[in-house]
Amino acid sequence: MSVLTRRTYTRVPTPLAAVGYLLAFVAVCLLLAGRKVEGLRPELLLALAPTFYSHVYNFGLSYLCVAGIGYPWLMMGVPMRKVALLGAATIVLNLLYEGLLPILNTRDMVDAVYGVVGAVLGLLLLCAIDRWWMRPAPVATSAPAGSDDASPG
Repeated sequence: MSVLTRRTYTRVPTPLAAVGYLLAFVAVCLLLAGRKVEGLRPELLLALAPTFYSHVYNFGLSYLCVAGIGYPWLMMGVPMRKVALLGAATIVLNLLYEGLLPILNTRDMVDAVYGVVGAVLGLLLLCAIDRWWMRPAPVATSAPAGSDDASPG
């Protein structure tokens, strides 16, 4: 008998979901890199929000926390309501830290708003993936070579 009796991933994303998730992940990483590399800063973004790069870490870290943890959770079969709890906890902790705790930080509610937006965008993407672009994982039809189940009787 196989040592693993339960699959880790019970659901798989469609190719559209996987590509969309990776593109969003790369986009947020590029926004974070734009903090240090001015050539990566989109002009349109700077025209709409001139102070964006003063708050991009809160946005990026909140997004990456929610989406980076939530995406594998969805593949493992964790219900969306628990992923939403992760998002809610990220939002609450961001608001508490930026609003109440001056530890290694100055209180800045604009930072908190950017963090909330990052968490909400991550949750929206995960809700769409969960609702429309996740499928049950295929079940293996035979045991892997070299396992005890592969040998007859």
